[in-house]
Amino acid sequence: MLELEPIRVGRVYHWAVEQVMERRSTDFGLYGSWDYMLDVKREDSHYPDVLASIREHGFIRPLNADLDKGYLQLSDGHHRIAAAVDLGMECVPVYVTPYPIISGDSGRWRAGREVDDRAGVGRDGTPWSCDDDEEWATT
Repeated sequence: MLELEPIRVGRVYHWAVEQVMERRSTDFGLYGSWDYMLDVKREDSHYPDVLASIREHGFIRPLNADLDKGYLQLSDGHHRIAAAVDLGMECVPVYVTPYPIISGDSGRWRAGREVDDRAGVGRDGTPWSCDDDEEWATT
């Protein structure tokens, strides 16, 4: 991603996979490195379904990244980024939020289930928008 302007909350960006993996992840505390984390994600029972879906349909829902810690970090979409790497994709869509948002089906999606394609919708089913957070709406 060319950083010609500051990263803005509430937008979807198309980033090179390698640039996403230069950033931090909310899961680093559990795994310590991108390589190990993605290897573990690939071992999950539903990973073949994620891989097949992205191969056939592309990205229906972007990855989620947040600025909660003062820097950009991936908060949701680790299985999807592993699939993008395995499929040789160069870019992935990334939705930026002010705080971590984990999709309702994160880590549990299976083939045959509908994918909620609303970017920035959390486990409680509530979509986030810039209007919801006065601080971020003004920055």
